[in-house]
Amino acid sequence: MVPTEAPRTAQGAPGTQPVPDVRLRRLMGVCAWALCLAVCGLILGLIDLILILGGKTPGWFEPAIVVTGLVGLGLAIAAFPMTRARQTPWLLLASSTVVFVTGIVLTAQAS
Repeated sequence: MVPTEAPRTAQGAPGTQPVPDVRLRRLMGVCAWALCLAVCGLILGLIDLILILGGKTPGWFEPAIVVTGLVGLGLAIAAFPMTRARQTPWLLLASSTVVFVTGIVLTAQAS
C-alpha cells in the first residue's frame, strides 16, 4: 500500500511557541534540592514527634507544625511539574525552604 498523503505534524495554536524539553541538569538540580528538603524535614518531623509525645509542647505547636509541613511539602511537590519553566521550580523550592526554616523556628520556640 502506498500512502496517499504526507503524515500530519502536530501544530499548536497560532502564535504559540513549542515547549522546550526539560534539561536533565535542571531536573537533577530540582531532585537534589527536594531530596535535601525531604531528609531534613524527616529529621525535623522526628524531633517534633518526640517533643509532642513527651508532652513538652504548648497547644499551638501541633497544628502549626502540621500546617507548616503540609505547605512545605506541597510547594516542593509543585516544583516537579514546573521543571519546564525557567524560574518557577526554583522559586517553589526556595519557598519550601523558607517554610522549612519556619518549622525549625517553631520547634525551637516550643521546646
